[in-house]
Amino acid sequence: MAAPDFSKATIEILSARSALRCNNPDCDILTTGPHSADDKKLSIGEAAHIYGARPSERRYRAAMTDVERATISNGIWLCRNCHGEIDKDPNRFPPNLIFLWKAHHERKVLEQVGTKGDRLRRVAEDEALLPFEHLPAFIRQLIRDKPKLWEYLLTAELLDHYCGPVLRQAKDLERGLILKQITMLPSHSFLPWLSKKPSELLAVPIAIQGLIGDLSQAWGKPGEPGDVSEIDHVCRLFAGLAEHLVRIAEDTKFTFVPAGFEDARDLMTIGALYSLRRFPELPQFLRKLVASEPLQGTFNFDFVVDLPDGWGEQLEDALEKGYQALEQGESPW
Repeated sequence: MAAPDFSKATIEILSARSALRCNNPDCDILTTGPHSADDKKLSIGEAAHIYGARPSERRYRAAMTDVERATISNGIWLCRNCHGEIDKDPNRFPPNLIFLWKAHHERKVLEQVGTKGDRLRRVAEDEALLPFEHLPAFIRQLIRDKPKLWEYLLTAELLDHYCGPVLRQAKDLERGLILKQITMLPSHSFLPWLSKKPSELLAVPIAIQGLIGDLSQAWGKPGEPGDVSEIDHVCRLFAGLAEHLVRIAEDTKFTFVPAGFEDARDLMTIGALYSLRRFPELPQFLRKLVASEPLQGTFNFDFVVDLPDGWGEQLEDALEKGYQALEQGESPW
């Protein structure tokens, strides 16, 4: 059975983890029983996708790959009636609620059939998840389940989660949908302020290369599990770099500059926002990597934060234009 459908093994594990009972807490019905024929069984249980498997299905999330949709982390065991109910009314049954059903049911089953050691292990897992309570339910489920290649899937989800709002802010800024009060700098502060902007921008690629190395270490060596906390930390730092670029863009866009320096200001804003266009490519690369499983060989991703063609030359010309205006006294404050 091809992705995004669940494999036979995933379906069997979902049903077993649920003790063959529907995960809806208001139902909890047993989903299998005897058939009238001695060599058959009656089954009303189904492995349901929490996020829809296909665009036409409920709760479909376009950013996910078919591999993610087919992981056990995206599945829940329900009876046929409850499966139909959540698909008929997705507003009443959003993904976060369904994830809560699953977690509650597995905890209840473990209390009933697990050993003391199993129950304590579950407590330890719950405590390990406490630092990630702020994250979406699917990410927390990935952390708990750790399906195959989970390190890459987790990284892609975390990058989207942390960087998504920042990239949205950048788009809104670029479209002129964000307005702020113009900052008026004292005349003696303008040139020092202006001179440090290119270095602030050019520091980003160096930081990104360092984070790529940290991310590789956080994933762990081949055959060893990754470090969830480190993966989360590096992804938050990636978002911090994106925020840094947005701050540069906002700072230049909403700062008054004397006549002659307008082009230089606009180019700095453009450069900062342009650099952000590469950020979505890393989670996209990781999802394609997982989708190409089984993985063989070495995979490289070059995260190059570039600038528009001719940007450097244009900035030099724009700065020269501004300095000439200052020297000629054509640039009043």
